[in-house]
Amino acid sequence: MIKRKKPDTIKEMRETLEGLPSPFYTKNISDQTIQDIIATVGGYPYTDEIGDPESDCVYNKACDQWWRDLEDAANYHGIPYYEDMED
Repeated sequence: MIKRKKPDTIKEMRETLEGLPSPFYTKNISDQTIQDIIATVGGYPYTDEIGDPESDCVYNKACDQWWRDLEDAANYHGIPYYEDMED
């Protein structure tokens, strides 16, 4: 049985992006852009029973693929990394 995970809130997604090892700077990024990222990676379904381990780990943010998708979405939307910000 496949259920939908409750998508992250805008606040939660900002915290996730800001908390990465190479954090993104989200201060000047609109809520709509963050919502677009949530729509891309934040609402993946997950299984509540043992299923395909590859899919399950993506759906539960427990493997690299979810994090790569998140980073790709942030890059697509032009969110800068802190390290790229001018002093």
